[in-house]
Amino acid sequence: MKKILIGIMVFASVFLLVGCDSKEEKIEEKNEYINDLVEESVKNGYEVETLQELDSNILMTSLGLDADEVEEYIGKIPVYNNPVGTMYIAIKPKKGSEKRVKKILDLYVNTLELKLSENEDELKKIKDKTKQEYKGYYIYVSGSEKDTILKILKDNIK
Repeated sequence: MKKILIGIMVFASVFLLVGCDSKEEKIEEKNEYINDLVEESVKNGYEVETLQELDSNILMTSLGLDADEVEEYIGKIPVYNNPVGTMYIAIKPKKGSEKRVKKILDLYVNTLELKLSENEDELKKIKDKTKQEYKGYYIYVSGSEKDTILKILKDNIK
């Protein structure tokens, strides 16, 4: 009887873990084409190719957001040890998390500005960012081709 009970518990645990991972992957996989569109569309592709794509791990470690606080996310941000002024983030918070998500995104951008304070060219890019709310998403875009990136995001956000 104990073996059956243990078997059921193991099966249920595996099922729950797989279920959680599949939802996470769906968000990232569903929006991956948008990152591809951005890379293909910008003239200076190197600017975005060197950035890291948002995933649930980056949300937590770089931004301090739990994946449970957001419905959707798309974007690329600078690698932690190589800050640059180019980035794009579009995050749709879940109901009840809007203020916290917005506050954390503002804090992230302010921190990035501090890290870039000695690199005048990159600092200018981040200070000249576009920050908007669109269809429930908080969108932050900076870099030399921010208008192109913003248009791609808006055209593909549903």
